[in-house]
Amino acid sequence: MKRVWVGLVVVLALAGLRCSEPSSPEAGVPEPPVMIAVSGPASVNAPPQIAQKAGEILTYFNFVQTTLGDLSGDAPAVNSNIYTWEIPAGSGTIVKKIKAVRRSDGSVDWTVVLNGQTADSTRYNDRQLFIGKAAEDNRSQAWTFYDLLTGDITHKISWSRDKDGTLMLDDTFSAMQAVWRLVNSRDGSGSYSYTLAGVAQFSATWRADGSGSYTDFTASGTPESWE
Repeated sequence: MKRVWVGLVVVLALAGLRCSEPSSPEAGVPEPPVMIAVSGPASVNAPPQIAQKAGEILTYFNFVQTTLGDLSGDAPAVNSNIYTWEIPAGSGTIVKKIKAVRRSDGSVDWTVVLNGQTADSTRYNDRQLFIGKAAEDNRSQAWTFYDLLTGDITHKISWSRDKDGTLMLDDTFSAMQAVWRLVNSRDGSGSYSYTLAGVAQFSATWRADGSGSYTDFTASGTPESWE
């Protein structure tokens, strides 16, 4: 896990899925998707790992927002429905290449890679930072993040909203086959679960006032409540 965060820190320093058919370019240059906010229960007595996981997810979303935020002052190269930006990043000769592909359903596929050499002579050749898909109405997104040092997939984070506005998010850490699921309802209630290689480790549910209950399957396995 430490290597994942090392890679992410390096990327932040440098920065400061194909599902449907191609669309026509008349829709205009794609704009970076709005990133969502996730949270745990509104109670200081809630198990701390829920808020910790929400904070980790927000770190990844802030990374996406910061990276794609560089597009505001640059015009892309356009080839039909494919839009490409090449932006200098950090020291050395590093260039951040961002590609957006607009699909016929209005969704946009995003790809970000690094090319060039850093000041300490580390060289990147189309080293992926992340790929993603954002729906036209922003009711769903899916992102895959890569370790900058190895190029391996680290996290896959996807979310969607149902017709009532309830947010359902899955965060998968590939190396450990770990999956965290976080649900946020509009009234402040929600749920959280953590499984490891398909085996339940922890689960919790909470009400709108922040009170709730949890079960730690690695300990007693007995449900406990908090106010």
